[in-house]
Amino acid sequence: MFLGIDVGTSGVKAVILGDDGRVLDSASAPLDVQTPAPLWSEQDPDQWWAATGSAIRKMSPKLREAVMAIGLSGQMHGATLLVVCLQQSGLVFELVAAPIQELRHGQESEA
Repeated sequence: MFLGIDVGTSGVKAVILGDDGRVLDSASAPLDVQTPAPLWSEQDPDQWWAATGSAIRKMSPKLREAVMAIGLSGQMHGATLLVVCLQQSGLVFELVAAPIQELRHGQESEA
């Protein structure tokens, strides 16, 4: 079985597919978009992670245990690194993202 995760602008969608490509289960969790200044749109990577966990936990535990591969899809112009490691207790995910304040500071210093 396969787990598909799509981190979109309005929410995270997750799906479990069987080996034949049939959708066996699916779930989603909403996301917020912050607009701290005109023409700015931001999202908190911690919220992406929390919504991803929420969407996955909504699906059947039995199906989740049978997942052998994960496919990821994300926002059109966003980039986030994802580190995945397999432990005895199951899959562990860790989001790696720079705090938005660092990104803003870097943009301001280049301007």
